[in-house]
Amino acid sequence: MVIQWVHSPIYICSLIFIWACGIENNDKSATAENNRLFLEDTLQYSYVDFKEVSPYFALFNDTIDTTFYAIRYPQLDIQKYNDLLKSYIFIEGENTPQEAASNFIMGYNEFVEDEATRQLHFAWYRKIECLIATNTPLFFSMKNKLSEYTGGAHGNNYVFWTNFDVVKAKKIELADVLAKNKQEELTKIAEHYFREVESIQDTASLDSSYFFEGGKFKLNDNFGFTEKHLVMYYNEYEIKPYSEGTTEIRIPYEKIHGLLNIRGKQYIESIKIN
Repeated sequence: MVIQWVHSPIYICSLIFIWACGIENNDKSATAENNRLFLEDTLQYSYVDFKEVSPYFALFNDTIDTTFYAIRYPQLDIQKYNDLLKSYIFIEGENTPQEAASNFIMGYNEFVEDEATRQLHFAWYRKIECLIATNTPLFFSMKNKLSEYTGGAHGNNYVFWTNFDVVKAKKIELADVLAKNKQEELTKIAEHYFREVESIQDTASLDSSYFFEGGKFKLNDNFGFTEKHLVMYYNEYEIKPYSEGTTEIRIPYEKIHGLLNIRGKQYIESIKIN
């Protein structure tokens, strides 16, 4: 026996109405979720300062100096975010500032106590300053500035940007904010600002003065969000000799708005709102 369902115009209209209401409710839910995220408080935090010095002193030109380890970093009110940040603050795998300082000072002390060490000219140091650069209910950016000297002709300086999604509690990669197949277009825009900040003509080769493979400009994963710009940072030795310093590219958000996916646009909008 074949059963036939006969749909009256009233029944069909009812289905359409229910379907439309479902879409409207979904849109309202998405909007409400966005508004909730934007209106919630940002993460609360304070800064921790820690310093430790070596018992050994170095004498140079009648100046006495001592080796030290110093760090400043954010301590957030919610522990899971501190756990998330730890490996980006203590970049050599330590768990606490005490452990990090102890390892560094111990390295210097062993150097001093080594029989091959006859004279100390310069003390060592490592200074770390981790600051929350941008903080919204959706995400935050941390800028880690590290300066150190452990012997040799000069010290080293590094800047590491890291970004974290608050809701997902995970690190934000560049691919997480870009729409599909937009990385090549972002690369072109970034190269324009790179050439501008480096005072290079658009047609000039990058072969001789930079370390880009094949002389072709390449994005890196050291990026952060400021109030008005997407920042990309290249550290010493990364793309050019130490003597040429670092490179920081700042790309206005309006130049890349069309390249961002929904989440990327939400991050930028949350900066504006907050």
